Amino acid sequence: MGLNQRRGCKYILRIWWNALKRDKDVQEAFSFVKEAYINEVWLSPFSYDADPGILPPEALRERMKKIQRYIPMFRDHGASVAIAVLSTLGHGDADLPEGLSFQLRVNELNQRSRGALCPLDPKVQEYVKKIYEIVAQARPDVVFIDDDFRYWEPFIGVTCFCPLHVNAVSELLGRRLSHKDLVQGVKENHEIRKLWLRVNEDSLLRLAQIIESTVHGIDPSIRIGLMTVGNHITTAEGRHINRLLKTLAGKDHNPLIRLGSGFWSDYIPIRLIEKLEGCARDKAILEPNTEAVAEIENYPYTWFTKSKGILFLELALNTLYGISNLSLSILNTLGPISTNEPDYKSFLKQLKPMLDEIASVIDGKVRKGVNIMSSEEYGLHAHVRNSLFELMENRPWELLLPRLGIPIAPDGGPPYLIAGDIVFTLSDEELDMVIKKGAVFDSRAIEGLMMSDRSGLINISELLPLSRNVNERLTADPLNGSVAGWTLPLRNMIVEDGIFREVKSFKLKEGARILSEIIDLNGSAIGPGVIGLELNNGARIGVLPYSLQATLPLPTHVPAPIAAGFVCLPRQRQLIALLEWIIRSHLPCHSLNMPNLYPVYLEDSEEVLLSVINLSFDFVEDGEIELGCLKEDEVESIQELGQDGTWKSSDISMLSSAHGVLNIRVKLSPWQMKIFRLKKR
Repeated sequence: MGLNQRRGCKYILRIWWNALKRDKDVQEAFSFVKEAYINEVWLSPFSYDADPGILPPEALRERMKKIQRYIPMFRDHGASVAIAVLSTLGHGDADLPEGLSFQLRVNELNQRSRGALCPLDPKVQEYVKKIYEIVAQARPDVVFIDDDFRYWEPFIGVTCFCPLHVNAVSELLGRRLSHKDLVQGVKENHEIRKLWLRVNEDSLLRLAQIIESTVHGIDPSIRIGLMTVGNHITTAEGRHINRLLKTLAGKDHNPLIRLGSGFWSDYIPIRLIEKLEGCARDKAILEPNTEAVAEIENYPYTWFTKSKGILFLELALNTLYGISNLSLSILNTLGPISTNEPDYKSFLKQLKPMLDEIASVIDGKVRKGVNIMSSEEYGLHAHVRNSLFELMENRPWELLLPRLGIPIAPDGGPPYLIAGDIVFTLSDEELDMVIKKGAVFDSRAIEGLMMSDRSGLINISELLPLSRNVNERLTADPLNGSVAGWTLPLRNMIVEDGIFREVKSFKLKEGARILSEIIDLNGSAIGPGVIGLELNNGARIGVLPYSLQATLPLPTHVPAPIAAGFVCLPRQRQLIALLEWIIRSHLPCHSLNMPNLYPVYLEDSEEVLLSVINLSFDFVEDGEIELGCLKEDEVESIQELGQDGTWKSSDISMLSSAHGVLNIRVKLSPWQMKIFRLKKR
């Protein structure tokens, strides 16, 4: 049995062209594959740091002749082989080589990309067919399309508004548009935006059909996979990921995707959680037969940019989230494997047993927590105020909840969290369902309900815009407990590009639980802040007086800002109490009175798997997680997973009971994760 057939997680190693030029260098790669338990290699006939953005077909053909010789050799060393096509449409950060001329993508300001191609160009379609013919002729097991297969261009932003796009939309619309007309129409006119998104999606599907028919016309056994940058980015291009993956897979294969992008360094460690929760959210919308691969990206491939401790956490959490195919882009692009700084071979070998066990033990378990509502239709329905960056779905809750110690479950719930323009994507039936089960809305979502004539579902008659000169005071409502009377800062948090873009108060049709009030700088009350509403049908919802929807361009490796006025101990206690009041039961788990202690909860009928991550640089000596789904007499034993992949019994005394629910005490070093298994009686 080859290594690529091993049970558990799957190591996939990306090897760049400069490590494949000489037979001597390839021997180093064979050694790495064997010693690090690599299951699959992605051989790339490109170098990100040395090649032009688009490789001429003649140059690709010469490189593939050499790579083709190595494919059976890698298989002999126990690894299946993929060819990773780095550049299909171009990443936009390098000029085209001489002799190649294509329609380059254009943004809303009429700025042209240096090297990102427009899929509508027939010459681009011809070029794509040619390079995938060359790649398929080597007969790898898989062909992987890199994440430049998109319209988002990191250097000029949302595209495309080139002449080909202007003509295509004009033809569908039945009247002639200019570049300016098209941009303005995408911002303000729903019909024009819908047509523009349709042109974008159809052009990518057409290109996917060309790739699929080309590859499978040469060898039907080759699988075709797609790398992505996250659905929150591609909402701005009209993409529906399952349609695209099905097209690429063809009739004989299951869809194949690499999820995620970003977190190239650990300079801002919290970006790891942002990326991983984004991957989990994207995975939740995939069809069940889709195989997902995680991206582990360490560019520029030096141990000065990402520590091994954070790299371990990234590998372990991807596996815990059910993405146990781990693609390792950790080797530099400019030399053989021997020139890499860290000793990754022993590192990966040491971690394999633990990752294998995580992949095995999560099988059949369901992740439980708060469902942050999301939709691929966001770009169609978002209300653009300034820039087309607003077509991208901002996700502040995926950073806020982990900081507050509240678990997330992308396909879980209730409760549901509805922030910003996502409310416009919900049908009346979906909205009715989440309200009946229990949801929290921010002020922008409430405004969206009013704009779409659906405010009759809630007991709010009017939104009251406020100036920046306000703060927030928690009331004496019992849900606030011991933090009643605290005053939280808002004044300096309310900025156009911040998490509190605006603060509003409410006029209520009927009474409500008022958990905080907005106050002026003298401390006088202006109106309700955070509120809990019990509706006529018995459903409960919560409303926040803030818009949690930043408007700055947010590429995948720039996190949404976090405001101190929201992430604080009083808010943690208040929000947990509000969520539990809404659903009339305990959350599956949550942190108790401790910042930055993030629990991940998975469960089946026999056991609970609880992961606790310390998202801070503090040593946590007495952390405590409340397990709302368990009572003390329901737990037979508790074990902790070691790095050797074995479970070690823990003292049952680390569990305690308070107010009818179970608590678990944890001790964690900075940015450490522990995984516990609680066997049910």
